Amino acid sequence: MGKDVESSLDQSGQDQLRQHTAIIGAISKAFSEMYFIDLQADTIQKIAPQDRTEHEADQAAGITLRILADTRVVGAFRPIMRNFLDIDTMAGRLEHKSILSQEYLSEAAFARLSVSCARFLPRRKNWLPRTA
Repeated sequence: MGKDVESSLDQSGQDQLRQHTAIIGAISKAFSEMYFIDLQADTIQKIAPQDRTEHEADQAAGITLRILADTRVVGAFRPIMRNFLDIDTMAGRLEHKSILSQEYLSEAAFARLSVSCARFLPRRKNWLPRTA
């Protein structure tokens, strides 16, 4: 979150925002990558790690997810992951679930194969504190 959001909050809101940011930071350490995806706006923002890679240069979420599936997933698992990462159907699939999860075989560093897992967790309510 930018300083402009934080400065628009009262002290309680700033404390709550810092707490939420710390929680997201702690959770993100358990994953190799974490993204915030706005399904309605078709936008994607990398939360962790903070590096930026070539496929994340201001592209729509759907395009970015397709590129991730095509570049990081082993061939036989690509159709499965393309369906899983389809943002056009994601809202409906998340509607009555607390999490969507799909395991796949990924092409890891040093030409090793590894089992990976992609997860989507819906935001059920506005977690940002109210502005002052």
